[in-house]
Amino acid sequence: MGTMLFLPLYLVCQACSWRRRRGGVSDEEERGGGDGDEGGAGLGGTLRDAIQGMRDKGLSLGRFLGRCCLFTMLWVLTNYLYVHSLRILGPTEVVALFATNVSFIYLLSWVVLHEQFVGLRIVAVILCNTGIALLAYMDGINQTPTLGGVVLGAAASAGSAVYKVNQGEREGEGGIRSKWRILD
Repeated sequence: MGTMLFLPLYLVCQACSWRRRRGGVSDEEERGGGDGDEGGAGLGGTLRDAIQGMRDKGLSLGRFLGRCCLFTMLWVLTNYLYVHSLRILGPTEVVALFATNVSFIYLLSWVVLHEQFVGLRIVAVILCNTGIALLAYMDGINQTPTLGGVVLGAAASAGSAVYKVNQGEREGEGGIRSKWRILD
């Protein structure tokens, strides 16, 4: 995520320094060294190096676009469900529902990432799901919008968990797995 946010800034800085080196005298030439052409071919070279690094890891353009579409759809769906549940429930209830995504992350990381099973965490998951059920039935089930809002909030929480576990699966050892080890 940080790479996506800072890559445009990095590329702008590279383009500015490349223009400065190309258009005028570089800092190294002022000090008496260099021919003003080191550092690659500017912006194009920087992008080529970044793309080559991704290709070496087996990431093609189709895979990249597919993953971008998947993450974007999950993100948009999660935010839509979250905002729509805010129309039905109050912000306190929705935030409490969204905070249960940690239990969904644990369940998914246990199943998808094959994390170690810890009995105490299952008790925490059961308590989180019991809290969701209690929120769903706080006004009863007789034609109240509360049940729909709770379902939307819980679905937003589950969507966020799917997003984070999928991202952790892509990151490997440095992602979700290291976060769970910290909690032990």
